[in-house]
Amino acid sequence: MLRFFHCHGLRPFFLTAAICCSPLGQAADLAKGYRAEIRPLLDEFCFDCHSGEDAEAEIDLASFKSLADIRRNTKIWIKVEEMLSSRQMPPKKADKPSDAQREQLRRWVHTFLIGEARARAGDPGRVVLRRLNNDEYNYSVRDLTGVASLNPTREFPIDGAAGEGFTNVGDALVMSPALVGKFLDAGKEVAKHAVLLPDGIRFSEHVTERDRADELMTRIRRFYAGYVNVGRQSGDNWDDPAASRANVINRNGSIPTLEERDALGGGGEPVAAVAGERGLNAKYLGSLWTMLNRAGDPSGSFLLNNIRGRWRAATDGNPRPIVDAVHRWQQALWRFDPIGHIGRQGGPTAWMNPENITQPTVAFRLELQPPADGSDVVVYLGASDVGDGNENDFVRWRHPRLVGGGKADLSMRDVPGLARRLARLRRETLGDTAGFLAAAAAATGDKPDVGALAKRHGVDADMLAAWLDYLALGPGGPVTIDGLFTRK
Repeated sequence: MLRFFHCHGLRPFFLTAAICCSPLGQAADLAKGYRAEIRPLLDEFCFDCHSGEDAEAEIDLASFKSLADIRRNTKIWIKVEEMLSSRQMPPKKADKPSDAQREQLRRWVHTFLIGEARARAGDPGRVVLRRLNNDEYNYSVRDLTGVASLNPTREFPIDGAAGEGFTNVGDALVMSPALVGKFLDAGKEVAKHAVLLPDGIRFSEHVTERDRADELMTRIRRFYAGYVNVGRQSGDNWDDPAASRANVINRNGSIPTLEERDALGGGGEPVAAVAGERGLNAKYLGSLWTMLNRAGDPSGSFLLNNIRGRWRAATDGNPRPIVDAVHRWQQALWRFDPIGHIGRQGGPTAWMNPENITQPTVAFRLELQPPADGSDVVVYLGASDVGDGNENDFVRWRHPRLVGGGKADLSMRDVPGLARRLARLRRETLGDTAGFLAAAAAATGDKPDVGALAKRHGVDADMLAAWLDYLALGPGGPVTIDGLFTRK
């Protein structure tokens, strides 16, 4: 529980006890004078208005029967001296004392007050051990935890302003049993925001582990956002904890050294100076600069060689093509998993996880379209290494084939034989033109018997069917009409 108390001017109690009384001689004279002279004067001129329960201004002078009674409430006698000195009391319509009597009464009160003041010199009086008011408590908790959103006193009663109009007066800051319970509840609420660390604790504005993880990720993203400023997506929001995977991997960074490439390359401006001007990490910038300007090794990384080539070829100071190339490879080489699933059974082990893009077998299809000029379609199959040399590399084209036409797949190894067969069929068909035409002339009805006609005229049945279809003598199929009707 967090509780704060404050006290003003606390003095050791033994000092107060040592000086609470006036010198014995003076005290005896004052007591004797009060009984013999002062109280009779009060009785004659003051008790008519200032005695009993209905005393004027709630000042009951008749209740002060001895000097000890007067010492217990000296504030009233300070007021009495003021009234006597200003001649406001007794009032004009009441019986008035003579000037000698008024002066005798005033002098006795003044002597008593001076003696009390000297006797109590250095005594602050009653010391109030007060608590912090609601605002002071809230500000103290926020300063201690560093969490500006905490408001532990929202269920507390409103602080009273007392008679002075201030909410930090000790007499008005009561501590009831109900309020003690609210302080306990407030302490428990603040404790929920504590985060245990290996070397201590810190406080978070959140109370759940997921929200705290999102808070840390937001801080990390804001840190890197200062170095990511070129080509950012318009819908990309670093502060959105529910950002989709597409938003995460499509963030665009910048290559700030593109503008200073010539100066840095010529040794004019050091890397540390450029890093300082742009608020970048000098060590990271130096590594990036060294990597980008290293001469491309044909047997090295084909990926880095490609990036270096784009870097050297850039002439307009626009880093966007380089950034796009980096991001395409980033999406292919890395998988970005939700941070909240890290550590779960079967879940990811890190936010960025490498992807394996190498595959032992890749299937691909190529659509063959006849050229407009009627020439042959030529397909070339080739392979090369990826920049790491061709040692121990091999490629095998497995089962290349032609697919489509509503026919069975045609293996590429059978294509040469098919071409020779088609050439032979063309020659034979042209040589039997008279027989096909005679069979076509003998065809009757919508569905002629193609097999019987071919056998009777000594021609191939499949080729005869093609002739009949070409001459529009064979059985026709349904005609499909496109473009004339639309479905509503």
